[in-house]
Amino acid sequence: GKKETIYANLTGSFQLPYFPIGALDISPGFRLMTFGWENSYNGQWKCVQAVGFASIDFKPIFYFLPKSIHPTVDVGLSYNIAFDSDQDTTSGGYFSETIIPGNPDQKYGGVGFNVGGSIDYWLDSLPIAIKIYGQGYFIPQAPPFPELKTMFGSIGVSLIVVLKRHHKNNTY
Repeated sequence: GKKETIYANLTGSFQLPYFPIGALDISPGFRLMTFGWENSYNGQWKCVQAVGFASIDFKPIFYFLPKSIHPTVDVGLSYNIAFDSDQDTTSGGYFSETIIPGNPDQKYGGVGFNVGGSIDYWLDSLPIAIKIYGQGYFIPQAPPFPELKTMFGSIGVSLIVVLKRHHKNNTY
């Protein structure tokens, strides 16, 4: 078959401060992300994902960890939609002999969900945290099977600005 390609993800997110809820600290947030792929079975897809999520900080439960370490879990519900796609199945087209195309009125999109975790290191003297994370993204498959889900993952490091209101509470 033809070469398989995964396009780079670009992500931006906004997260509210952590609020104590029961034994945990929970922070709601919003994320926008691009993703895409090209393969011989689905064609070419460039998509955007909007996610409402909650980040759950387990620091209050794991009080015995060093004060700057915060283990967190993220869970979210997403909506995914394609902004560019190609399932060129015309005679001589790039994917003419390899894919099962979607119906003419069928578009890519639908609900998915995200799960992940991280270890955050909050700096004592600055309102900054360093996050080492892993995320799993469950997204709709390309037509003709958008009701089914597929999964991909990402890992990375990010820099976080910790709001002053909560930074003083870093000394559990």
